[in-house]
Amino acid sequence: MKLSKMTLCLASAAFMLSANAFAAGDNTSGSLHATGQILDATCTIATNDLNQSIQLGDIPVADIAAVAPLTMVKQQDINFTFTNCPTSLTSLGVRFNYTADPAGNYLPNTGDATGALVGISSSHNNDALASGAVVTSDDYDSAAGGDATVHAKANVYRIGSDAPTEGTIDSISQVVVAYN
Repeated sequence: MKLSKMTLCLASAAFMLSANAFAAGDNTSGSLHATGQILDATCTIATNDLNQSIQLGDIPVADIAAVAPLTMVKQQDINFTFTNCPTSLTSLGVRFNYTADPAGNYLPNTGDATGALVGISSSHNNDALASGAVVTSDDYDSAAGGDATVHAKANVYRIGSDAPTEGTIDSISQVVVAYN
């Protein structure tokens, strides 16, 4: 009988230890995925192009209220000028990173206005781009290298069907140069 109890205790202890080992294995390992690109050179871009303040001006509440939800109300061009680009690049652009507002692909507003949000679009249309999207240069010639400009837009969109309220719009996106 003593041997059976001892065997049972040892078997129970082994079972508990093996369960902990499996649980510990699930929580103590993972993976790191590192990516990058080796370039012989990069383009030059002015610091003031990477750190821009876009003035959207005054937008009357009536102008926002007059359009349907998700309609662009106002826009401002954003340009990023690159110089001295090498021929080793196949394309270049600018990536916009931000935490999207729950309403969609819009930058969150830290101001107090409601009913309108800022979104970033390419120069080709007014569709708000998702965070992480890249707007590429249309005029970069990879065979010649040299200079190029990325054209984007900061757009103000009506959001929701509730009446918009006056106040400030203040939104920020991180800007990252994207080389290929």
